[in-house]
Amino acid sequence: MDPAQVIGEFGVDDRLPVEAIRVAQGDREAMVPGFTKTYGVKLLVCYEVFDDIDAAIHRETRLKKYKRQWKLNLIEQRNPDWRDLSGELS
Repeated sequence: MDPAQVIGEFGVDDRLPVEAIRVAQGDREAMVPGFTKTYGVKLLVCYEVFDDIDAAIHRETRLKKYKRQWKLNLIEQRNPDWRDLSGELS
């Protein structure tokens, strides 16, 4: 994938997996207003699951401070083919 075409969004969502999939599918079809509609995001290429909301928020805060290349490297390590992982959440 061309890194110039990559838009990264890091956020916490307590609705995983079922509700987040419904919202993501709606966003994918540009039906639900939000980040994915605004930027035309079509793929979920990396995600993390936490049992504790405080740990998830802490991780989100840390990730948002990292530089773009570090985040791209994280995705490449976990998903080198940049497959859409949204199906794994169902």
